[in-house]
Amino acid sequence: MLNKEMTEYITYLMGAPFIKGYNLLSKNHLQIMYYGEFDEFINDKPDSNLTKEDFDSYFNENETTKKLMVSESVRLLRQFPFLECVTIDIRENDKVKTEVHSLRSKLNEYLGYKIEDLSVNNGSWHEAFVSEYLQNPQKIDELFELIECKMRY
Repeated sequence: MLNKEMTEYITYLMGAPFIKGYNLLSKNHLQIMYYGEFDEFINDKPDSNLTKEDFDSYFNENETTKKLMVSESVRLLRQFPFLECVTIDIRENDKVKTEVHSLRSKLNEYLGYKIEDLSVNNGSWHEAFVSEYLQNPQKIDELFELIECKMRY
């Protein structure tokens, strides 16, 4: 079961209104599931003010989808040091369309530092990771490959 801090943190992830669900697969493996189709989202949440255009801005642009999956899985690993793996998937009709498995050990080895040592408060998160990796499409692609992503478009 997720603790209150983790549950609240998930509500601030990129594309959070489109999260279908989340759970701990084990004590150190978190899974986040996003909707893969706007119709399914609006069917489940008919009172939402979000539009198909809002949805498409996250999930119908390959580069935006990659950035979301890389950045949010890494953010979760940074924020919750007990997690060893974060799986994020985008589903269509309960079938996985896109999936990412971010392993802390693999990520830290690639980066050459521990992601959990970075902090928003002292600026190290922004300086060492956001500026270096998330603002560079080529680096996003490298991380996307590193953290075992599968796109089934």
